[in-house]
Amino acid sequence: MSIKFRDEPKGELALKHGGTQIIRPKRTTGVVFKDQPKMAFSAEPVRKLAGRGSWFELRVDEFLGGEMCLMALGFTATDPETLGPPEEGEEAPPLPGVAGLLPRTFVCGYSRSVYWNGDRVQIESPFKKLKPAKIFTIGALANNLTGGLDIFINRRLVTSFDPVAKAMASLPHDEPLWAVVDCCGGLKKATLLTDSVPPSEEEAALPEPDDDARPTDKPDGEQADAAEAAAEAAAEVTGKQRQRPESGPRLAFRAAFRTTGLTGLQGSRTTGLQVLASDAEEKEVSTGVDLQDACLERLRLTGLLQRQRDRPPTTEDLADRQREALEELAGEAVRLREENSWLATQSSCEAHNTSVSSQPHRARSAFEELRDEVGKLRRRFADFRCRERRCRVEEWRLASCKGDSRDVIHQMKLQEQQLQELKRKLGDGEGSLRQATEQVARGRLEAEEEQAAIRDLNREVIATREACYLPARLKRETSFLMKIFDQEGGRLKTKRHLRSLESCKKLYEEVVAQAPSVLPLASRTKSDMEVLFSRYLQLEEGHNRALQRLHMAVTRGLVKDTALLDLARRPGFAAK
Repeated sequence: MSIKFRDEPKGELALKHGGTQIIRPKRTTGVVFKDQPKMAFSAEPVRKLAGRGSWFELRVDEFLGGEMCLMALGFTATDPETLGPPEEGEEAPPLPGVAGLLPRTFVCGYSRSVYWNGDRVQIESPFKKLKPAKIFTIGALANNLTGGLDIFINRRLVTSFDPVAKAMASLPHDEPLWAVVDCCGGLKKATLLTDSVPPSEEEAALPEPDDDARPTDKPDGEQADAAEAAAEAAAEVTGKQRQRPESGPRLAFRAAFRTTGLTGLQGSRTTGLQVLASDAEEKEVSTGVDLQDACLERLRLTGLLQRQRDRPPTTEDLADRQREALEELAGEAVRLREENSWLATQSSCEAHNTSVSSQPHRARSAFEELRDEVGKLRRRFADFRCRERRCRVEEWRLASCKGDSRDVIHQMKLQEQQLQELKRKLGDGEGSLRQATEQVARGRLEAEEEQAAIRDLNREVIATREACYLPARLKRETSFLMKIFDQEGGRLKTKRHLRSLESCKKLYEEVVAQAPSVLPLASRTKSDMEVLFSRYLQLEEGHNRALQRLHMAVTRGLVKDTALLDLARRPGFAAK
């Protein structure tokens, strides 16, 4: 995933080259520079690399070394989208003059400072070893091992901030992190390196090359190293020139020049030594070019391997790469064939040109026309083969898409069946729910009716209890009347009369045993006593009933009087 800067929100900056380059305009007169926002954010969260963390790198193309503050860069866990306008058509809130003042932002740079989530920590300046007016690269790594921020210049580690040592919170690696660059000082123009990968530990630990020393001040070995470095630089320029395909006339001119030069130099030994020295120098330059090419190839392969680890390539990716490689090889083969045709017809063309060189306007020879026609046909055939390969790849993709579509249709049918089954179950569940709801409603009505019946019964019980309580209390309180009217009777009198009857029976038995002559008189006396005792019992029972009736009459009267008194105490009774 390529990284680029987002258009909004951003500070007073200009974006070019598809959002990969930032340019700081000239300062505005009358505006406080430190209060003017100059930060830029990445459009998407920075990709996390396995085992390392989030990484991005810049190439600083122009900067002012005399500024106290050069730049600052780092990461932010605040989504830049939230810093824009809250709704469409509204004005966005102003950005702060320094990116370190944004919430949940972690940047390094400024004037020997690190802003860690709003807190400023003083550190050594990471830009103290920069050379004036020299392009350099600077990268930031959110290290997921230490939880800190590492700054690399020219892929050498210059600053490693560990928040744990400062008793501060680590970077939130489990959340997305956006890159932030603050052109707060001398930075004028910088470009994102979209395919950059973090340097290895060995590369980051290498010492920074010293370019200030002069060759005259170095030993012989160091002078040789400086010469090799110069040769590498020249080889880089030469390699760039060699990457461009040379035309046919240029190759002929070089071949003729070498042939003529070698013929002219055969008679001079000194010139021969010079040729040998130039050949040796050319070999050294070519060796440097090969070494530089190998380094670049190693860097490309490292980046490719890292990308494949993050996202394994699919069959389509491999097919595209193979097709691109075949197209490149076919283009190279066409170019080589054209050069070969040009070299093969060069001798005849030179002879023809010599014969007609005196003519002001020379007509093209049949060889040249044939060569051009063959070149056009070869290019057309190469384009045809390229399109044929593309068609095959597209047919293969189409077949793959058809198979995927069949699988998707099958899955959709299964999901549709599952959906119908779920709908049926949902209907059954809704019916059961309605029944259960009705039953619950009926149960609530029945419960309310039962509660009302229970309340009525409770009221009746309370009323009955109160109605029973008053007569019982009055009956208890009026029991003294029974005692007053029952002074001549009662159980004690009955017992005494019963003892008298028993004494009479004993006397009768004694008479029967000792004086049989008076037995009739004793028998009559006994019978009279029994009649009197039964009469007494009848009278006693009638007396008790009369007392009970009296007691009940008194109680009823008292109850009636009490009820009348209660009615009289009510507010509306007197008015009625």
